[in-house]
Amino acid sequence: MNSIIKSGIAVFIFLVSVLLMALFRIVPVSKIWSHYSVLYVQDSVSEQEVVDLLTSHGCSDVIALSVQHVPFVSSITPVNPLSSDYITRRSEYFFDQTKTYRLYYIPASQEKQTAASLSALQDELKVSAGVDGSLQYPFVVPLVCMLVFGVLIFLSRNRLVFFAAGLAPVLCSFCVPLYPAAAAVILFIAALFFAERLWLRDGTLMALVKSVYIDVLAVVPVVIMSLLSGHAILLYLLSLLACVAAIYGMWQLTVILDSRKAFTFVPIFSAFQIPVMGRKKSYVLISLTVPLLALLLFFLLSARFMPASSVQSICIPSPLEDSDGGEMLVDMNDYFSWAWNTVTFPYKNLNEPQTASVKDGDSVVIPRYAKTDAGVTKTYETVFTYDSSFRKELIDGILDSESPAVEKLLLSEGSSVRVGYRTKSQAKTSTDSVSLVLILVALSIPVLLYAYYYFVGSRRI
Repeated sequence: MNSIIKSGIAVFIFLVSVLLMALFRIVPVSKIWSHYSVLYVQDSVSEQEVVDLLTSHGCSDVIALSVQHVPFVSSITPVNPLSSDYITRRSEYFFDQTKTYRLYYIPASQEKQTAASLSALQDELKVSAGVDGSLQYPFVVPLVCMLVFGVLIFLSRNRLVFFAAGLAPVLCSFCVPLYPAAAAVILFIAALFFAERLWLRDGTLMALVKSVYIDVLAVVPVVIMSLLSGHAILLYLLSLLACVAAIYGMWQLTVILDSRKAFTFVPIFSAFQIPVMGRKKSYVLISLTVPLLALLLFFLLSARFMPASSVQSICIPSPLEDSDGGEMLVDMNDYFSWAWNTVTFPYKNLNEPQTASVKDGDSVVIPRYAKTDAGVTKTYETVFTYDSSFRKELIDGILDSESPAVEKLLLSEGSSVRVGYRTKSQAKTSTDSVSLVLILVALSIPVLLYAYYYFVGSRRI
C-alpha cells in the first residue's frame, strides 16, 4: 500500500471521527432541578391531554399529579392519622404559585423528547407552555480553547503539523462545551505543542512515552473526561482517533513530498537528545494557568444564572439554599414524619394529644407478657425507632418503586433538600461540585509540572 492510499485512509478516518463528534455532540441545558426538566402548561389544558402528548413524543417516567398516590398505609389499619397534611400539600409541586400553570417533571435524559413535546404544545395546541431550562451554549468554552490553540500555533516550530494534530481536540471543545472538558483539551494541545519539537526524529514515540510532561498532560485529560460522563469520554476518544489519523496523514504526506526530492534533510539529533521541556517552554507551561483560571472564573459565574423561561414571572417550586427563607413546600423531612405517624398510628393512644413532629430517638414500645416459673412477667418490646435506618428503609422503598413519585424528584437533590416558590430572578441553579473539582485538578497540573521542572533543573525528560 503506497503513501497516497495511506494518506487517503487517514483523511477518511479523520473526517468520519469529526462527523461522529458533531452528530453525537453534547447540548448543554440549564435546569433548576439537577436531574429533571420542569414543563409548565396552562391549566386550561387537561392533565390527561398533556400526559398523552408527552407519551406520544417519547417522554416516560413523567412525574405528574395524576400518577401520585398514597405511598403506603399501615399493615394493621388503613386509617391514616390526621396529624400530618403532607399528602395534601405535596400537590403544590404540580402548580405554580398562582395556580395558572400545571407542572410536569420530565427526566433530564429526555431533553429531545421534551423539546418536541413543547413544540407540539405551542404550535399544535396553541397553549402557553415552556420549560424551566433553555439551550444555553457556553461559547466561552470553545473560544478559550481556540485562543490557546492560536497562540501555540504561533509559538510552534512545525506549525502545519501542530495545527493538523490539534484541530480535532479543539473541535471536541465545540462538541463537548463543558468547562472541565475545555480544561482537558487545553492540557492535551499543550502536550502536542511540547511534542511537536520531536517531529520526525529517530525514537520520537519512545521519547514521548518516557517524558513525564507528555505523560501527565496526555493522561489527565482522559481521566477528566471519564469522570465527566460516558458521553464526554466517547467524544474525546473520537477526537484522539482523529488526532492520530491527522498525525499519521501528515507523516505520509511528508514521505510523499520527500520521495519527489533529489535529497532530503535528516535530523542529526535523536528524540532522546532533544529535551521536551526547556526554559522558554516552561514559561509556556506555567502560562497555561491563565486560560484555565479564566475557565474557572466563567464556570463560577455561570452557576449564578437562572435558567431562562418564556414566562418570566412564573414562580415554581425550586431547591433552596440553606440561607433562603420564606414560605416552604413540604420536603423529605415532612415525608419521613408522615411515614412515621402512619406506621406507628395503630400503636398510639388516641386519648393522648397527637403531634406530627418527630425527632431522632423517638420510639414505639409495647408491653409483652410471658408465662414463667415465677408467674406472668411483663416485658417491653421496641417496635419502631425513628433513626437513620428507618429513613434509609423509606428512601430505598421510594427508589425501588416503579411509580414516578414526587419523592423521587426530591431525592434527586438529596434527602435534605428544602423547596420553595422562586421566580427567575430569585432561583439558583445548583453548582456542579464535580466539575469544579475537575477544573481545579486541571489548573494544578501546569503548576505541578512547572515546579517539577524548576526543582529538577535542566534534566531532559
